[in-house]
Amino acid sequence: MFCLGINKQLVLQTFFTATLRYWALEYGWYEDRREYQKLFILLIVTAGLMTTIGVVFLYRNVIKSNLLAILGLCVLVVFVLVRATSFHQMDEFIGISYLGLHMNWIFELTGISMVILNALTLNRTRGLQASLDRHQRFTGLR
Repeated sequence: MFCLGINKQLVLQTFFTATLRYWALEYGWYEDRREYQKLFILLIVTAGLMTTIGVVFLYRNVIKSNLLAILGLCVLVVFVLVRATSFHQMDEFIGISYLGLHMNWIFELTGISMVILNALTLNRTRGLQASLDRHQRFTGLR
């Protein structure tokens, strides 16, 4: 989340897009950029899914309590990387408004909300458990 915050402040995806656009013009593959963008999006989505599966596997012991945060973080990372492609159809899609909200807001806020909701749930669960532990110590009941 920290890295995504840095990216948001520095707008690194704009730098990435401008650099790739320069290279495409410089090296003569600008005309075929749509095919490269499609390939890039496919690679990003595939890498995102593989990373999600890998994270789920690595954290399988704590997955029950952190699944929402892991999925939320994956949604954010994949969205940022796909957004960096500056693919015209993607720009049109995320520019669509629904009930006054732009799709890019919906994607970003959904991922962030998933992480926050997971943290709040963990905090509440741990708070309830700590309260129960204190009560059991005080009353001597187990």
